[in-house]
Amino acid sequence: MNYVNTTETDRVKLILSYANIFTLFFSALYSMLLIFSYIYNTTNNQIKDLFPIYLAIIIPTLFTTSLILNLKNKSKLSKIILISTILVLNFVAGMWWGFDLPSILLSYIFCIIILALTSKTREGAIYLSILILSIFIGNFLRNYLNLKTSWYHSGFYVNDIIEFSVMFIFITFILIKFNQEQNKTLTRALRVENILKQERDNLELLVIEKTKEIQQIQKEELLKMYHLIEFGKLSSGLYHDLITPVQTMNLYIEKLTKDNLIKDSGFSKIILNIKNTHDRLTLMLQNIRKQISLKTEDEQFNLIDEINDLINLVKNNYLKDNVNIIFSNHKEQVVVSKKSILNHIVLNIISNAHEACLQDKNINNKNIYEIKVRVGKYNNKNYISIIDNGMGIKKDNLNKIFNDFYSSKSKQNCGIGLSSTKHFLEKYLCGKIFVESEYGIGTTMTIIF
Repeated sequence: MNYVNTTETDRVKLILSYANIFTLFFSALYSMLLIFSYIYNTTNNQIKDLFPIYLAIIIPTLFTTSLILNLKNKSKLSKIILISTILVLNFVAGMWWGFDLPSILLSYIFCIIILALTSKTREGAIYLSILILSIFIGNFLRNYLNLKTSWYHSGFYVNDIIEFSVMFIFITFILIKFNQEQNKTLTRALRVENILKQERDNLELLVIEKTKEIQQIQKEELLKMYHLIEFGKLSSGLYHDLITPVQTMNLYIEKLTKDNLIKDSGFSKIILNIKNTHDRLTLMLQNIRKQISLKTEDEQFNLIDEINDLINLVKNNYLKDNVNIIFSNHKEQVVVSKKSILNHIVLNIISNAHEACLQDKNINNKNIYEIKVRVGKYNNKNYISIIDNGMGIKKDNLNKIFNDFYSSKSKQNCGIGLSSTKHFLEKYLCGKIFVESEYGIGTTMTIIF
């Protein structure tokens, strides 16, 4: 607000400075004409046509005072002296020659322009009322005093041409300057508007960027939660797989504690069975531990062995649902990748295929449900295909299956399994996933990394 007031004050001061300089120049020129006229008339003994010579001093003095006050930031007082001086001169000249004298009308126009450019509405209205009132009073006094003098009978001389020319030039000049100031103000306003618009756009972009960052963080956290949920679901099935070898091991240990069994010739065979059961249990626990954390460091490993471990982790649980997992690749395929991330992705897709088989079983109940896993290389890229003969995906839903929270299955599914698969595949493995599906027939999902 202070800046706006300061700018307005400077603008008024500038316009009044131009007006003061012009009136001072005009009054100096007018004073010179008065002095020359006084000398000429005195020389020719035309005393009756003489104007008061003191006007040549008083008028420039008043305009000089107005200029000095304006330069000292007393613009209101400067304007009062400026306008009052012009109105008094116009009043005197109007009383003498008539208020329809062209130079008087130009002076009034000049006053109106200055007032319009430097005054507020209320202040300008007061000045305009005084100006109009002075014309009415002056014209009334001329008629009352019966003054017959008029400019009609006087000639149009060089001094009149100079006077009009100077006033025309200044009125044009002051309007041009005002227009320039207005354009400067408009340019500054547009510049400020553009800056504010740019700041607003930058702020909007920042808000959008921060919102995306927050959403990404939330998504990451949600994916981690989903991973833990999936692991919990997997753990409940693995419990039965783990309890059986543990119980078997316990039976063998009990047999070893009996004296008559120790002497048995089959002792070495029992020890071997215990070792095999223990190894199996250890391997399963290692596989479970691998799924708990998603490590993002690259590792070198045999992809075939890793897929075998994943299948062994879930196949017994799936067999209970009459869903068989077939993996026939035996050729070694060594890769360098983020093993735990890859495990998460493959396990998600296999789990999705298993659910598709169960969904189809409730409706169509095919005789055989299979999940086939194929591993190989294509264009120097590794690929893993998981093929199931489950429910399949409708064509209308194919472009939605990777959307967050979308699920075509039961309401218990949170709908981020395939979303997290695509996210981890693209972010950590720089890979892609492709889907081919026919509703009621089955689905093939292939990841390339």
